[in-house]
Amino acid sequence: STLAGTDLTFFALVTLNAALAAASGAFCDIADDTLAGSTSTTGCSPLRRNASNTSVRSVYNSNNAPSKSVTTDVAFMYGIVKNSVDFNNYLNEGTAGNLVATGTLASTRFVIGSNSAASGGFGATFYAGDLFEVFILSSALTTGSRNRLAGYVAHKWGQSALLPAGHPYKFGPPVA
Repeated sequence: STLAGTDLTFFALVTLNAALAAASGAFCDIADDTLAGSTSTTGCSPLRRNASNTSVRSVYNSNNAPSKSVTTDVAFMYGIVKNSVDFNNYLNEGTAGNLVATGTLASTRFVIGSNSAASGGFGATFYAGDLFEVFILSSALTTGSRNRLAGYVAHKWGQSALLPAGHPYKFGPPVA
């Protein structure tokens, strides 16, 4: 499957595994034909665990978004919304840092649970954690739509405590 254009939304509810704390790797790589994800102008790594610690970030065109600490074995939500100019990152629906991202996606591969780097090939490093749910969309969600998605996922999995105070779906899921 392909993902082309400037817009992308990635959203996941996951954990980091404490028993594998020294592991590193991408939760997801969206790669191009060269198998490059985070180092390519046409692909990205929307959720990457930093080596030997308990923080996560995203990477686009070799540019790292600021790392954010998470607690091992505790669920967290991580999302990105990329449009023609910005690459916005969210941890538990709070701003987790932004990058300028003017490239156009031309991805031909999605890798879940591992990186796709040409130097290491598929499966060179693995994400050490658990997956509840993941969404990869070929559009840049508006703030309202992103809030609805986060509210839906948080309530579905009993994780509404992750939503910040003042979130429109903190105390109840969105109504269809």
